[in-house]
Amino acid sequence: MKESAIIIGLILIIAGIVLISQKPAPVVNDLPQVSSPTVTLAPTKKEVKPKELDKFGLEKLYPDLPGGRVWYSDWNNGQKQTLNSGDVDPFDNEFVARGNGVVKLDGNGLATISGSSPRMYVYDPKRKLKWENVEVTLYGKRVSEFGVASSQGFVIGTRSEHQDVADSDPCLGRSYYGRILYDGRAVFQKEVVHEGAYSVNMPSENNKTSWNTPNGTLPKNVWVGMKFVVRTNPDQKSVKLELYRDMTDGKNGGTWEKLAQYTDSGSWSQTDSGMDTVAKCGYGPEKVLLDPGTSVFVRNDLIDEAQYKLFSIREIR
Repeated sequence: MKESAIIIGLILIIAGIVLISQKPAPVVNDLPQVSSPTVTLAPTKKEVKPKELDKFGLEKLYPDLPGGRVWYSDWNNGQKQTLNSGDVDPFDNEFVARGNGVVKLDGNGLATISGSSPRMYVYDPKRKLKWENVEVTLYGKRVSEFGVASSQGFVIGTRSEHQDVADSDPCLGRSYYGRILYDGRAVFQKEVVHEGAYSVNMPSENNKTSWNTPNGTLPKNVWVGMKFVVRTNPDQKSVKLELYRDMTDGKNGGTWEKLAQYTDSGSWSQTDSGMDTVAKCGYGPEKVLLDPGTSVFVRNDLIDEAQYKLFSIREIR
């Protein structure tokens, strides 16, 4: 029995040694341990579309109409001249001084107007070329006046035959006006019949704009950029009007702030003038001005001096 126990013990010891010898050795990785690189993603920048600029380096709010008509003032041609009412610029036969006043061009890009009702017109002398959907741009500087009128200010007229208006046919005076007025308002007006019927102002009669002046009026001796956009809507029944300003004197193309917007859809009434426009002109006071016009013009009233520059008209899409 004693010998059997010894033999069994030896057998167990030998079996244990065999099992230990068969245990797999630990795997040792001799390669150097390299940590994974940390990848930092750069923040995504919003793509800023560059401004499209016109000939004067000012931003185009709307693209040009392919093959459309374009006009730029040619006042920087070194030719100093004075244009009285009815005079045509000898260097630009589309630019005409009208109204009661004087237009002086200094040859260095500046036009100065004065008079009781000075006007600057742009139109084809043959009356064949028309202006339809347009973006009209100018810079105006208020200097001095010899009276007060509610129509004083930087006023642009479009879709008009105003160049041929007469007592015998006042209906040719129908026009859309974009108006940045000296009293601080930014409004639209529609002339229905020349000196006979006018619409109420839109988008409201007293659509005031902040000018940072003590009395809220347009500041003097400061360049104010103005854009008046007139476009027939896709429905071909209504017209959208937009009015913008820039107070940076055109820096980097200008910073154009919308002051007013209105759509003439056929319910824009006239003031209570008492005129029967149907009897006079064959259309009602609510007429939407869908037809292109021969003239685009700038007007002011009771002016000792007002200055203008960078005046342009572009047909737009």
